[in-house]
Amino acid sequence: MSTGKRFSTVKRVIVVLLPVMVCYTGVGGCTYIRNFNLTTLRTKAAEAYTSGLAAIMRESVSSVDEIWVLREILKLTQDEALQQFVNDKAASLGGDSFLRLIDPNVSRVDLPADPCSGFTRFYSYVLAPLGRPEKRAISFINDFLATEESGYILTHQFLVLEWAEQTGLELPKQLEAKKPKILERILQEQLTDDSFSDLYAERAAILLRFGDQKPSNAAQWVEIIVNAQLEDGSWGLYSENLTFDGESTTGEPGASHTIVLALLSLRAYLDKY
Repeated sequence: MSTGKRFSTVKRVIVVLLPVMVCYTGVGGCTYIRNFNLTTLRTKAAEAYTSGLAAIMRESVSSVDEIWVLREILKLTQDEALQQFVNDKAASLGGDSFLRLIDPNVSRVDLPADPCSGFTRFYSYVLAPLGRPEKRAISFINDFLATEESGYILTHQFLVLEWAEQTGLELPKQLEAKKPKILERILQEQLTDDSFSDLYAERAAILLRFGDQKPSNAAQWVEIIVNAQLEDGSWGLYSENLTFDGESTTGEPGASHTIVLALLSLRAYLDKY
């Protein structure tokens, strides 16, 4: 794959799951004032989930990572319409390097001997759980987890470990042991953020789906997600920054990316709290 195509894929993968409020807009977005009890919040969360499902059905979902998030939702709930939607979209993704993430029958992809630099390196690291030779894949993951990161890079440090487990890549125990530590760092970031964004939804989705969170924290995140939803059931478009290995970019992950992450957050909350 050319560097240009790899860079485009990386942006797709990452940039590539409340109640009546008082909101004021500033440089950092919206700040939400909580004023609903938990029973009302669950009702609002269920309504937001239903509306969000309708919104995602109208979207042109065309990336493996978004299909993977929807499949995580289907692990939590039976939904024939959503299952059919996922099956139809997955069938159109032949040839995608990340396809093994949603189809275990797909062979592992060949990893380059040199992961290169900048976002090409990031692409190689994120692809590693699906790659071969397995010794190289493990080496790439080890290198990726060697630094303390933040934002999307931090969430994807967790995801490569989760994807390795789900795709049958056996990791050394010292790498597996990093998973709860990375989850804790994602939690600490989330606790200092009270403005909705695609990254906010991504952290919430990971924490609620794969962690065991305090009910008060879970409720706060869901309040913000519910109140950020638009009338059409989506959550709009958000500009996000990404920096890795000396390269930086700003882009929009896309409406469907944010929707699936918000849906996974809501579904996990409704099922666990």
